[in-house]
Order: sequence, then C-alpha cells, then structure tokens
Amino acid sequence: MLRHFISALFITAIWINIGVAQEEIDPIEFHTFPPELVIKYQKAIGLSETQRNAIKKEVVDGQKRFTELEWDMQQKMEILISKISQEKVDEQAAQTDLKSILALEEQMKLAQLTLLIRIKNTLTSEQQNQLRELRN
Repeated sequence: MLRHFISALFITAIWINIGVAQEEIDPIEFHTFPPELVIKYQKAIGLSETQRNAIKKEVVDGQKRFTELEWDMQQKMEILISKISQEKVDEQAAQTDLKSILALEEQMKLAQLTLLIRIKNTLTSEQQNQLRELRN
C-alpha cells in the first residue's frame, strides 16, 4: 500500500511538472509526433524507406534506453521504500535516494523528448502537416 502511495505521488508530481494535469493540450504532444502515430499512418504520409529505417532505429534505441532507466528506477525505488518502511528513517539517506530517482526520471523525460524531436526532424513539412490532420 505504501508503494502504491509513493508511486501515485511521483506520478502526480510528474504530471504537474510537465503540465499534463492541466486541461489544455500538452504543448509538447501538440508539436511532436509519437512513434505510434507515424507507424499507423506511414503509408498515408508517404514515409520513405530511409525515413522508416531512421525512425525505426530511433524507436528501438529509445526503447532500450527507457527499459534500462525503468530497471534502475525500480531498483532505487525498492531501496527507498525499504528505508522509509523502517521504524526510524534516516532522513538524509532517504532524501539522497529520492534525488537519484528524480535524476533518473529526468533522464527518462530527456530521452523521450529526444526521441520525439528526432522523429519530427526526420519528417518533411508536408508529412508533419498530414500527421496533424490525421491526428485530429
């Protein structure tokens, strides 16, 4: 139960930090194109084989990086939970652990944004416009 509470707390903090908690459209999401969208409409936007291969490589590399970060975050989260579940908590150690978890989350956000930018930069202006229309 404590684990779920901490997870919910982190998720809420992340949403607030990146603006997803707001009712407005996320500006990053609005100006970029997730891999699923590009894959879904690759034929409709006339994605070339070169573009397809470049995006595919970025997605595969990104997934590898995300998986590594998730494993590391989970390990550090377990360490933090074990520390704060003690009757007496070493406040400094818990804060240090939290800082390392937050640093990993920052790396995850950076990797996600990097992937989105690389996908967008691979697409032509016309393809981007077509995806905007198809997304709506």
